[in-house]
Amino acid sequence: MNEIDYRSALLDRISKLLEGVWSVPEFRSNYYDFFVDGVPEYELSDAEEEFFSRVQEKLDVVDEDPDPESRRHGWIDYREFARWLAAELESFRELQKRC
Repeated sequence: MNEIDYRSALLDRISKLLEGVWSVPEFRSNYYDFFVDGVPEYELSDAEEEFFSRVQEKLDVVDEDPDPESRRHGWIDYREFARWLAAELESFRELQKRC
């Protein structure tokens, strides 16, 4: 039976977005449900769970072109999400180096 490395699988999905292989909608469809329904409890460290959860939660407020009212409520567009995700990933990697 093959064991899935969930951390690597999630990071691979993030890389595909940041490298331009996937659009944000493609990323959402490949990341969101996989993380929520596919990653068993206790497969990730607390820090990993926190990081990947933030990514999943941020997807709830991403749209191609949010209107001004949505923006007032924290919505961001696809480019902003990619920039946010790149910065979050960098912070996550720095934290992992220190642990």
